[in-house]
Amino acid sequence: ISTACVAMPQSCAYALLAGTGVKCAVMAAAAASVPCALLGSSRYMQVGCLSLGALLTRGTLVSLGLTGGSEVYVMGASLLAFYAGLTRIALGVGRMGDVLTSLPVALLQGFVSAATWMVFFSQVPNMVGAKAVGPMAGNFATAAFWLFSHPLLWHPGTAALAAVCFVVMLNGSKIHKMFPSALTCCLLGCVLASNGLDVGSTVGAISVDVGALFPPAALQIPKELIAKLVAPGIALGAITFLEGGAVMRMWADKDGEKWDSNKDLIAQGVANVCSAAVGGMTVAGVISRSSFGITAGA
Repeated sequence: ISTACVAMPQSCAYALLAGTGVKCAVMAAAAASVPCALLGSSRYMQVGCLSLGALLTRGTLVSLGLTGGSEVYVMGASLLAFYAGLTRIALGVGRMGDVLTSLPVALLQGFVSAATWMVFFSQVPNMVGAKAVGPMAGNFATAAFWLFSHPLLWHPGTAALAAVCFVVMLNGSKIHKMFPSALTCCLLGCVLASNGLDVGSTVGAISVDVGALFPPAALQIPKELIAKLVAPGIALGAITFLEGGAVMRMWADKDGEKWDSNKDLIAQGVANVCSAAVGGMTVAGVISRSSFGITAGA
């Protein structure tokens, strides 16, 4: 339950980062979990939306002139997930898993660290409940620094709740290794909002029309975009596997367990196809949620 509580706000954040809308990421997280649990070889890895995938999705679709959050934009995100899934299945069947996970650790660590900071800075406006103005507002990093230097513009409730969540998430494990930090934060936010306290904007209701899931969004995209998204989808499928793959190998080596990278490639490939089928975005191994599961005793 605690891991699921991490997945929901995390998926919402990555949806905002990708520009797809919350529903796209939530559907992806739900559709990807079961295939990877049944087909994957790593008992630690949690699969869902991730920062790198969100950034690459947004960069690809924006470069094609699509408007974030539009119907065509969401279709494009689903098609990228479909191409990424086919790519991983092909790589897994071709026994290319060991090649993908043999990159230098320093390269992967630098890549992951950079992506983490990009996600943090991009979410600062949501954490403080304010938006930057002026010339520094054009870039997410400079916008974050501008907001940090103008604390009087922050929304008090939003900033306070974000600060409390930071403290709980960073110190919960000091109370007990199985302390449900994420669950505590989610319950706190729900209780405060439901009792009328002003904690800023909320996600709101997420409605899913099952009848609208067919035909899949990825198959409804305009024909002129189908070919343009092939190369980015292939790159997305290979690159987003590297982060989780490197960590899965590290955990397997630490525990002395056998890990089959090709099996996980196929599992995540099927998960991405399932995500695309329900209108979701690209998924892969999520390090933060997987680490949280291990810390929580899963």
